[in-house]
Amino acid sequence: GLGLAMVYGIVKEHGGIIRVNSKIGEGSKIDIFFPVINEPLVGGLNITSDKYIGGDERILVVDDEEPVAVMMTQILERMGYDVTTRLHSVEAFEAFSSNPYSFDLVVSDMNMPIMRGDELAKKIKTIRSDIPVVVCTGFSEKLNQEKTNELGIDGLVMKPVVRSELAKMIRRLLSGERH
Repeated sequence: GLGLAMVYGIVKEHGGIIRVNSKIGEGSKIDIFFPVINEPLVGGLNITSDKYIGGDERILVVDDEEPVAVMMTQILERMGYDVTTRLHSVEAFEAFSSNPYSFDLVVSDMNMPIMRGDELAKKIKTIRSDIPVVVCTGFSEKLNQEKTNELGIDGLVMKPVVRSELAKMIRRLLSGERH
């Protein structure tokens, strides 16, 4: 479940691929491949890569799976953002509606019980149409750019979430760029 999804995200972020081969009664073999670096590393690793530039804005994170919500919160906090996390879309909407200007951006899971991410985005936009909303989903066939535009969703991130893609999208949206 979540463990392999996180591994996939890390491998993808580093330009690698994962190949899985399963045989009934024999088990599974997972091969992970990373690109070869032909040049020697000079000066050590550059930990402060600009692709993870964050900010100090306030982000509301909504995901009904606690491990995913915790991971997303940690990623965003490490980028400098002030994060409020809710595990239920109804609670998230209540937190937002009680003080809509206490958030600069919303990141929500798509598939949640009671109120889906797209429904949450629509309700949030009725209160504050200018707030950027990013929806995370593992089901690409259900959402595309045209559909997200109709729903008032400003950004779509595929799961498993790749940190660099999320960072770029959030920074773009907080800088005022839409679609």
